[in-house]
Amino acid sequence: MADPLGSLRRHAFAGLGAMALFIGLLGGWAGTTEIAGAVVAQGTVVPLEGSKRVQHPEGGVVSAILVKDGDAVEAGQLLVHLDSTTVSANLAVIVSQLSAAFALEARLTAESIGNDKLTLPASLDAWPDRATLDGLLAAQERLRQSRAAAQAGLTTQLEEQIGQLGEQIAGLQSQQAAVRRQSEILADEVVDAEALFRDGLMEASRLNASKRELARLEGEAGNLTAEIASARTAIAGSRAKIAENTATFRAGVLEDLRDVGLQIAELLQQKIAAEDRLAKLEIRSPQAGIVHESIVRTVGGVVAAGETLMQVVPHTDRLALEARVSPLDVDKLTVGQAAAVRLTGLDARTTPELVAAVDSISPDLSRDPATGVAYFSIRMKLSETELARLPHGQHVTAGMPAEAFLRTADRTVLSYLLGPLAAQLSHAFRED
Repeated sequence: MADPLGSLRRHAFAGLGAMALFIGLLGGWAGTTEIAGAVVAQGTVVPLEGSKRVQHPEGGVVSAILVKDGDAVEAGQLLVHLDSTTVSANLAVIVSQLSAAFALEARLTAESIGNDKLTLPASLDAWPDRATLDGLLAAQERLRQSRAAAQAGLTTQLEEQIGQLGEQIAGLQSQQAAVRRQSEILADEVVDAEALFRDGLMEASRLNASKRELARLEGEAGNLTAEIASARTAIAGSRAKIAENTATFRAGVLEDLRDVGLQIAELLQQKIAAEDRLAKLEIRSPQAGIVHESIVRTVGGVVAAGETLMQVVPHTDRLALEARVSPLDVDKLTVGQAAAVRLTGLDARTTPELVAAVDSISPDLSRDPATGVAYFSIRMKLSETELARLPHGQHVTAGMPAEAFLRTADRTVLSYLLGPLAAQLSHAFRED
């Protein structure tokens, strides 16, 4: 009779041997067989050039809406018009102030160079409010004539005074000559009278009377000399006043000309800014494409400064894939790295995997505002050659979901199995 215990041992050893053989073969296979590693990234197809947001720096009230979602637009095409009442009124005030300043400058320039005709630069031939400018210029011409007449009247008055003083001097000089002749005659008579007085032929009273008359005539001649000098001083003062008035007038003109030049420069800058604001009230497309996600739907509605009014998705067959990668995997990626792209928005049975390459990796991580999940953005170009491999009738459009497999270094099956365990053990041994 056979030994049951021995039979059991033999079966047990046989089973253990088979198990050991299986484990050994499995371990050998796992340790020698390599499989390709890959980072899987979910993404979205986007235009290579990218969509452009339409915004307005200041905002305003909508006065006209010319497009809606899905409309094809050209670069520079008018999309939305904002109300221009306030900006147009401000520009009109600036233009009016400039017209007055240009007319004033023309008058001051004519006065500074002594010109009797007001002229405007040729650059103002196409001035937007030329009729008003011409009216202001005519008013300044009348003012120039009035000022010139006042200045000429003052000069004429002073010149008349100078003429009168000259005539007065001539009369005084004639009187002075007559007095001097009388003095000379009387002086001779006094000499003769003194001789007669010495001879006892003339009384002393008559001699003294002659001397007193001679002294009076000499005093009168001196007074006439003083009056002539005073008249000449008055003439010099009048001439100085003419020169002073002319210089003061010219200095005032030059100072006013400088001030109005500064005013014009400032107003021109304000005009440029106002015209720019007015032009920007016509919101135009930044590029050719399709209007997308427009929020402008009501005339009279208010748009905020910097608010995205719509997007313009470009017309292009040049596409790219934007995907998100976990921060744990970003160290495995490099620019130029190959990727297999699966367009999950198309039929998986008929759509081949497309080959792409990493074009860029974001320099820092970002966070999803909704979930707070951290990620790195990567961008992969989809070449026209690869897109041409799609079956007839299939088209890739912006916004379509896709999945990218970015191949990394090959690893053995055993390293995949033991890698997490080794990491846990390493972490455990480092803890206090």
